[in-house]
Amino acid sequence: MTVLVTGARGGFARAFIPKLVESVRDDVLSVVRENVQQATDVQCDLSDRGAVEQMIRNTRPKLIYHLAGSFAGNFETDVLVNAHSSKWIFDALLRSKLDCRVVVFGSAAEYGMVAEASNPVAETQALKPVSIYGLTKAMQTQISSYYASVQGVDVVVARVFNLAVKGLSQRLFYGRIVSLVDSYKNREIDKMTFGNLEAIRDYIELDGATAQIIAIANKGIKGEVYNVGSGIPVRMKDLLCRLLNENGIPLDSFESTPENIKSGIDVPMIYADISKVSKLI
Repeated sequence: MTVLVTGARGGFARAFIPKLVESVRDDVLSVVRENVQQATDVQCDLSDRGAVEQMIRNTRPKLIYHLAGSFAGNFETDVLVNAHSSKWIFDALLRSKLDCRVVVFGSAAEYGMVAEASNPVAETQALKPVSIYGLTKAMQTQISSYYASVQGVDVVVARVFNLAVKGLSQRLFYGRIVSLVDSYKNREIDKMTFGNLEAIRDYIELDGATAQIIAIANKGIKGEVYNVGSGIPVRMKDLLCRLLNENGIPLDSFESTPENIKSGIDVPMIYADISKVSKLI
């Protein structure tokens, strides 16, 4: 059986793929946009409908982990990868008459602004995204729901909260911490600067996220959405302090200047209700 993993050069995928290879006997192929480096790489620009069609026709997968995502903050760019590419995968599977499960990588950003009393957030929570990334991921979920219920495509959505995985983009809080810690330890900087650190989030580490996502692939019900998270609320400042302590860095090495760093609407609190995915493990 052939398993495809899209977005293979992304921070999470680079950590996830070795774990996946360890857990399955199938051929795991990594979908990359360019620069094929090994025999298991498959080149495909997911923003190109024709390229997606050809990739599906050539590989004939039985399972796809659609991890590719874009958070450029530009609607035209993000919607191609975060929404349209899913549709093109589904259409290609239907035209090729392939029996293939697709695990779509969603995001807690789809929920958007959540009232404190609504936490922990269940999958039934109304989607009110406050970012282009969240909006286009919500579109992906709606497309997935349509293709599952109307067209019969075997798709499930893994709606992932925040990842605590090395190698993430510096545009993500955890990735920024790791990068700044490295710079501090290398004496490239003597102070780390952050914006608002009072927000409360849900962070899940690699092993936990991998176990939940694979369980969704193996046991999830077609058309359903499953939160992927720890279910534990964590203040971002506390997460930062824990990582600094682990690296032997003094706590006076950072400063928080939220009034000088504005990047859209900040959701004060959001963490996952993981009771649904827990039943699959």
